[in-house]
Amino acid sequence: GNPEWNGSAKFGMPPMRMKPADHLLQPGRLAIGNFSMHVLETPGHSPGSMTFYFKGERIAFGGDLLFQQGVGRTDLYGGNQDVLMRSLDRLIAELPADTTVYPGHGPNTTIRQEMKTNPFL
Repeated sequence: GNPEWNGSAKFGMPPMRMKPADHLLQPGRLAIGNFSMHVLETPGHSPGSMTFYFKGERIAFGGDLLFQQGVGRTDLYGGNQDVLMRSLDRLIAELPADTTVYPGHGPNTTIRQEMKTNPFL
């Protein structure tokens, strides 16, 4: 809820204040009806960052953790480079190489491609 922490005060937006979440996601399987995914804690870019992995489709939505030939920035409130690198190690260890990763912005990639070309890995 703090505009200094959520970035709205830094980037020329009107200050945004949100109320606390009604429900926090937990790591592990998340089912919504017959739709399910695996939730992985992947902090580093920001506290509480998560990756959503769909095993059957071999796709992951990773937010600002892993990008094509890059990783998320850690210079904003709560960012931590060491924590981000541990999250990347975990992601690489847990997801198959042919998993397609969709970042928060920019082109999608695969774990295999990033293992070959990403200077952070």
